[in-house]
Amino acid sequence: SFALSWTVDSLQLTLIHTNDIHSRFTPINNELKDCTAADIAANKCFGGAAKRMTAVRRIRKKYKNVLFLDAGDQYQGTLWYVLFRHKAIADVMNALRYDAMALGNHEFDHALAGLLPLLREAKFPIMAANVASDNEELQALLKPYTIFTFDDVKVGVIGYVTPLTKKLSKAHEVEFEDEIQVLTRIAAQLKEEGVNMIIAVGHSGIQMDRLICQKVPNIDIVVGGHTNTFL
Repeated sequence: SFALSWTVDSLQLTLIHTNDIHSRFTPINNELKDCTAADIAANKCFGGAAKRMTAVRRIRKKYKNVLFLDAGDQYQGTLWYVLFRHKAIADVMNALRYDAMALGNHEFDHALAGLLPLLREAKFPIMAANVASDNEELQALLKPYTIFTFDDVKVGVIGYVTPLTKKLSKAHEVEFEDEIQVLTRIAAQLKEEGVNMIIAVGHSGIQMDRLICQKVPNIDIVVGGHTNTFL
């Protein structure tokens, strides 16, 4: 997890964000393996849902206006997902009280049959503005964006995911639009509706995230995932 604060229109907003968690709910060592007793003794264990919860609670207690976002790929990666699939993801993310999530390509690994249960059970909006489908339940549950209000300041959060998901995963039941075109259109719409700050959170990789920063007007900050780029 990583947190930053910035101020727009007199609102100081603290943003906590994660990406590419891949069902890593228990701590790991610097070799990305489960922690051993020796790792614990040497203080060489990192991450895990419990530590994330502690960090998030500390930040929420310290700062007034906080958003907790995820940029996709909660699915796959560990035995937790193999055994419990969406249920493990929904339970942990609900317990951590995420505010919103963008879909990643791995959320489509078991097609809509594997994705829809997460959308049903999540207690926070899951977004992908550039995903289109004839599936009525997906249309109802998957959001293009969501709006939060802090002290009368409106903060819009738009989700997106790489169109390469069509090749990378089992996304044959959906279509993907170009990220920049969709974000440009929706960000302009939100500005016209009086939204003060706009965050794009998505799963298309660092190069696309940089292009979004360069080419999409009205976006204040981009939270990305997919390429596992260290900040």
